[in-house]
Amino acid sequence: VVSDNMISTSQAAAEEDSKKEREDAYFKRVGRLNALFQEIDKDGSGCISEFEWQELCQDPSLFHELSEATSYNAKDLHDLFRCLAASKEKLDREPGERHNADLNVMNFQDFLDHLRITADPADKRCVLQVMAKLQFVEHKLERQIADLWSAFSAAQPPTPVTGSPRIAA
Repeated sequence: VVSDNMISTSQAAAEEDSKKEREDAYFKRVGRLNALFQEIDKDGSGCISEFEWQELCQDPSLFHELSEATSYNAKDLHDLFRCLAASKEKLDREPGERHNADLNVMNFQDFLDHLRITADPADKRCVLQVMAKLQFVEHKLERQIADLWSAFSAAQPPTPVTGSPRIAA
């Protein structure tokens, strides 16, 4: 019994130390990213616009510094920007609506939140939430496709049927 208590206490202490190390590393990384972000965010908006992102990508040393600070490669950074910059307004716009480039902004706090939670494994509830959102998007797309098909069918004049086709000999 005593050895079980010592083992569980040791495990709890090791887990606490590990958690503290992860938090310290995160705060060190946030400090580094804050300095980088100040350099990238030219207009001081608290967001990185698509224009600012493109400028960052053209600066190899700054982009490398971001890659080092996040431990992400170039592809992952581009994917992350694309996902975080996809605003709700942009995602909810109707098909055919004009694209507004001003909507392509990545909020710095969202970026930091993403970095904090990527280390955590997905739990069952998170997976269920993602599945529910995907089902919602799927149903929305199906409705839009059905509406488009109906509009297309209504706009097509009926094709007249005239006799049977003749085959040239």
